[in-house]
Amino acid sequence: MNNLLYSLNGIFPIFSIALLGYYLKKKDLITEDFNQRSSDMLFKFFMPLMLFYNVYSSDFLSGLDLKMFLFLYASTIGTVVVTWVIGARYIKEKATLGVFVQGIYRNNYAILAISLNLALFGQAALTMSAFMLAIVVPLYNMLAVFILTVCSNDPTVKKGPRDIVVGVFTNKIIIAIALGIVVSSFKIALPQFVVNSLSMISGITAPLAILMIGASMDFAKLKGKMKLTLIASLSKTVILPLIFVPIAYLIGFRDMYLGMIFLFFTTPSAANSYIMARSMKCDDELAGSIVMATTLLSFGTIFFGILILKALALI
Repeated sequence: MNNLLYSLNGIFPIFSIALLGYYLKKKDLITEDFNQRSSDMLFKFFMPLMLFYNVYSSDFLSGLDLKMFLFLYASTIGTVVVTWVIGARYIKEKATLGVFVQGIYRNNYAILAISLNLALFGQAALTMSAFMLAIVVPLYNMLAVFILTVCSNDPTVKKGPRDIVVGVFTNKIIIAIALGIVVSSFKIALPQFVVNSLSMISGITAPLAILMIGASMDFAKLKGKMKLTLIASLSKTVILPLIFVPIAYLIGFRDMYLGMIFLFFTTPSAANSYIMARSMKCDDELAGSIVMATTLLSFGTIFFGILILKALALI
């Protein structure tokens, strides 16, 4: 019973906010225009400020972990390579292949995983969450830009290596994380009124983002390309955790760290993967379908996964 309550306490608040977003959308209290504008506001302003604050307010240097760094990079790049090689044998349309690969490797770590880390493991998870975020967001963006650029059928979005690098390092989220690392590492003290303001913004960002995730759920998006959607979604929320969590355990990750790795691989595909696919003239229909399906599946896989890990005394 304690394990069940532990899982419910971590998952249900986030699921209920997403469900509220879906309900408000169905009641036309959240319109498509409001959802779009809110999403733009989140990605361009609120999320960078929240991520800067999370890194700034944590003891970032004490969270440096070379083993975690190597594990996350190797597993992510390995996932991309294997998925691309296998997918290319069966998916002939390049624009669809790129979206398929992105949908499997890229997760919503910045919002859902961090929120779940804090809900399940408390403030002790903040430093490692900031570290994991700082190392995976640049990698995710570089891989996404590269994959979608290579796979796009539109010649107007073809870019050289320099354009890809510039695009990645002018990303507001990456800039915010980099500034947070610098300020945290050099122990630069910001004025208290600035810290208080950032804390308030940080406090509303995750709930608003989860609300918008719920409002973005559209079951009509699941009607197209069901086979590819199902394969990508099950790979993202079931197969990847079944592969990498045991590997993480075998190489020595335990307790909170193993739980955070589980959440890293189980959280749904990032909502902005749909935005990127659309802007780079790739298969945005499949991208939206994968985001929707992984979001729905992840609540179940996260709940039962946490329940099992807790019952086995692994977290």
